[in-house]
Amino acid sequence: MVIRECRETDFDMVLPLLRQLWPDRLLEMETLRGVFHRALAQENIDYYCAEEEGIIVGFFSLSTRESLYRQGRLAFLDEMVVDEGHRGKGVGAALLRHAEEMARRAGCNCLAMDTAAHRTAAHRFYEREGYQRTGFAYEKEL
Repeated sequence: MVIRECRETDFDMVLPLLRQLWPDRLLEMETLRGVFHRALAQENIDYYCAEEEGIIVGFFSLSTRESLYRQGRLAFLDEMVVDEGHRGKGVGAALLRHAEEMARRAGCNCLAMDTAAHRTAAHRFYEREGYQRTGFAYEKEL
């Protein structure tokens, strides 16, 4: 397995992973394609994929910014997903280690993420990897 930066041509293999991540959301392919391509051009957002024998089996997005609370740079794991058929095989842990390394290289002193309340398996995974639950996430559609 190789973890590498995503390329524009990876979108068609990343989309099925996003459908696994959000099975109850209506995903508009061309809208997501636009977001994917715009994000690849931004300096503070990075997309990475885990590739095995030419197939993308995992994906994460990492954004970085300055944080007053953290008194320095903060990295945020915006999305992370491993293909259902590859879970439990170390892909997620490898992706998370890679995200941590990329955050360190970007000068960040913290890697944070949020996860939906119903994703209990993800909660166990992050806690096993040394992450602590620190609060609640809120959002409002605009």
